[in-house]
Amino acid sequence: MRPLGSYRVALQAQGAQATIDLSTSKGPLTLTGNGAVSQRSMTFQGKATSAPDQRENLAGLLNLLGRHTDENTVELTFAL
Repeated sequence: MRPLGSYRVALQAQGAQATIDLSTSKGPLTLTGNGAVSQRSMTFQGKATSAPDQRENLAGLLNLLGRHTDENTVELTFAL
């Protein structure tokens, strides 16, 4: 099984809150997004896409991650 990619998560804290930024360095599964974390909540919005030549291989994973906005893009939304 090949890796899905290399990813970068940046967390920047400011007092009781923090921001989260997610980006993809390389790989067939591209993840991007941002969010916020506080003592009472966490939110994140982003998207996941597959490389065209990996669409069939990653279809099951993309279906698990969120709602499709087109053939190979999924909207990621989390709130706690």
